[in-house]
Amino acid sequence: MALPINIEDLLGGLVVESNRVEYKKGWNPDPIYRTICAFANDFDDTSGGYIVVGVDEVDGRAVRPVEGIDINEIEPIEKAMVGFNNLIAPYYQPRVFFEPVDGKIVMVIWVTAGERRPYKVPDMVTAREKKYNYYIRYNSSSIVAKELRMDEKGHILPVGEVWETDVTDFGYDNEGVIKNDTDVTENVTENVTEKSTAEKRRDEILRLMKLDKKITTDNLANILHVSRRTIARDIGLIRSQDRLLREGSDYGGHWIVIEESK
Repeated sequence: MALPINIEDLLGGLVVESNRVEYKKGWNPDPIYRTICAFANDFDDTSGGYIVVGVDEVDGRAVRPVEGIDINEIEPIEKAMVGFNNLIAPYYQPRVFFEPVDGKIVMVIWVTAGERRPYKVPDMVTAREKKYNYYIRYNSSSIVAKELRMDEKGHILPVGEVWETDVTDFGYDNEGVIKNDTDVTENVTENVTEKSTAEKRRDEILRLMKLDKKITTDNLANILHVSRRTIARDIGLIRSQDRLLREGSDYGGHWIVIEESK
């Protein structure tokens, strides 16, 4: 099977949103598997993501020419991944491709939304003692979620609305070093006022979708002055409540707002 996206488009950010692509200068399985877990959980219903190994980044953009990986590392990496994949619970296997770029070889790990979500993985897959956690994506970071559950429609939902808070200072850098090791879910609270604000925002999203059934998440984020991730989470929750449908593709389709029966 071939990589479903042109590697140059992937490196240039021309097709896939930047928060669905993570660049790694070298093979470091611990942060890579945290990201695999987060993409597989696909909390925002964005169809997973890509991890490109052998590419450094500056401000979220790929650095050219790429670093590449040693061709002699390919077989050992593939063998190691067999064992690491078995550590994901329930079992999950990402797809791996090796692509020529700038006269070198880079590894692309394609992670689609898992069919058996939610997934958890050891914080450090290489450690002797393994502590498991659920991971989700927040902006461009993979963060710990205390607990996840699935609704009857197959959407992942948090236990309590713990994702409205600002946790942008939490995550791992390009080498997998923790920038802020505070467990964000220990400090997250959402009072009635905050929840009311979130509910009003979702009502406004539905109102705007009625006015323009082809409105994009980027447009909604700009109008409501929140991040695209927040809009994606809101839409996921609205859809799980059977209040919204999407007909057609992401690019050519449109929204269908389901009116509540009186």
